[in-house]
Amino acid sequence: MQPFNELTFVMVRYQAIDIEQLRQENHHLHEEKNALQINISQLAEESSYAKELASAAGVELKNLSEEITKLSYQNAKLAVELTNAKESAMSKCVGRQRVNGGITRKFEGALAEELRRELLASKEKEVALEGRLAQRESINAEMKKKLEEMKRREADLENDLANAWFLLAKLKNGKN
Repeated sequence: MQPFNELTFVMVRYQAIDIEQLRQENHHLHEEKNALQINISQLAEESSYAKELASAAGVELKNLSEEITKLSYQNAKLAVELTNAKESAMSKCVGRQRVNGGITRKFEGALAEELRRELLASKEKEVALEGRLAQRESINAEMKKKLEEMKRREADLENDLANAWFLLAKLKNGKN
């Protein structure tokens, strides 16, 4: 009967070792599961934040686009006003020429100076508007770049989240 007891003892010992290994593995898997759940939660928060940022960037891009359109219309309106002012000045000049019977050199110089001032003021306005337009375009480009980065980050976060869910499912299946 003694060999049977030794064999039983050895088998019980191996089973105890197996049980301890399974307990350790179970504990390790449980820790991994908890870490993955925390990671999933963090990724979900980051994804939500990225979506909010993308939405805000879209709204800002729309506003900038509207501002650019408005500035373009203002620029066109100013160009029309400049053309009308030039035509008005010329018609006044021609009208005075008819009244006076001729344009004097002094009047021509004054008219030319007035036209130069108007042209200079118009060009300054145009340069200012072009500067604002360039600034808006720069902001628009920067916002587009940020939007693309946010979209990329959102896609990365969604991939990480999907991987985390996959690993969690794998752990659950491995546990069963």
